[in-house]
Amino acid sequence: MTATIARTVVYRHTCDCANTNRQLMPGEEPEHRFDVDGEPFPWYITEDGATFHRTATGLYLVAVRILPIEAATGKLVEFRHHVHGAPQLGDREFPWAIAYPISWQSDEPGYGVLELMFAANDVDTDGEISVEKPTREVTI
Repeated sequence: MTATIARTVVYRHTCDCANTNRQLMPGEEPEHRFDVDGEPFPWYITEDGATFHRTATGLYLVAVRILPIEAATGKLVEFRHHVHGAPQLGDREFPWAIAYPISWQSDEPGYGVLELMFAANDVDTDGEISVEKPTREVTI
């Protein structure tokens, strides 16, 4: 399979979570949505959610930490990665073009986390889109 640049990413994170993009308005329903090319993102992501960066060329970079759990089934899947190939979670390769090196981290107890950035032509989010160099650093 050849990785492609995602056409569209839609990301909504409006709720009572500590890391929400926007607080709920009175009477508003919570929304947790992460779609790529019209389909739900296939795996769970960590609670810190996705972040977005717009490059000087107009291409977007989507930074995400992926848990090896299928979103549709809740099934824990195996992570594999081979030289010159896309990372694979379960029986599915990561389908979108990866923009930077990936990292796999595993702390005991818990699940491993696959951290990566993938490319998208368009992003529709209720959160911020940075124009600075992308980072995952957290200021406390």
